[in-house]
Amino acid sequence: MLPEDRERKITSVIVEATIMWRTRKNFKKDRLAREELKRLLKKSIKTNVRMKSIAKRLEIELLNSNIDTPQLTKKTLVILSTWCHTGGPLQSDERPNAEEQARKISKLLYGKVVPRMDGDRYHK
Repeated sequence: MLPEDRERKITSVIVEATIMWRTRKNFKKDRLAREELKRLLKKSIKTNVRMKSIAKRLEIELLNSNIDTPQLTKKTLVILSTWCHTGGPLQSDERPNAEEQARKISKLLYGKVVPRMDGDRYHK
């Protein structure tokens, strides 16, 4: 596969995913979902300090939003997908816990774990 074909394919997957991945919860009205998300975000920061930035993004985009069913930005969705798939032989002891927390957050938001959406170049 040519590099530009791979680039085009990755871009289309990410665009499709941001359209497809809509949160299932109304965090303004669903108090239990809001409290569960707050608990997961707090625990994720305790698990791994480096998760603080994604936790803050989720809090701003979902909990502090005035929209009934807020959606994640493309950048936040890509970051969440990366955290959901951090496993590997070179990962530190704390990373699996961070991956587990990210997967719990994803399941709360979407009912399942978001697939890996590669590309630091897409964090724009």
